[in-house]
Amino acid sequence: LRLASTPRPPNPKHITTTMSAQKEFTLEEIAKHNTEKDCWLVIREKVYDVTKFLEEHPGGSEVMVEYGGRDGTEGFDDVGHSTDAQAMLPGLLIGVVAADDLPKLREKTKPKAAASTPPKGASASGWNPILVMSLLAVIAGVAYKFFLQ
Repeated sequence: LRLASTPRPPNPKHITTTMSAQKEFTLEEIAKHNTEKDCWLVIREKVYDVTKFLEEHPGGSEVMVEYGGRDGTEGFDDVGHSTDAQAMLPGLLIGVVAADDLPKLREKTKPKAAASTPPKGASASGWNPILVMSLLAVIAGVAYKFFLQ
């Protein structure tokens, strides 16, 4: 028998459901929201509707629309946003990237491996032909001046 004044312990199922009840969006759905009239960004796997904030953004709306409909984590982090900017994010949060799309998202944001082919203008050994030719020209010039004097 339980007295009316005795508080009931919280239902753990209810707490878990409430805490994890963020709406999930697929990358396909997010990609549709990429204009100034309807702009969503993904930052750290969370989805933000930034449409109403575009006009207020100190860097201009163009920067945000550029990342509209896709992952803007790298751009957001590279700029080094203030703590005020970080604090605004929860007010713009509308959900998270769908669990099934997280591997695709992570693959897109994974650092690129070093290229197996050398960059244009470089040889396979890592020596740049222009640098080698310049170095040889300097050596030839010094040798010419030394031997003619």
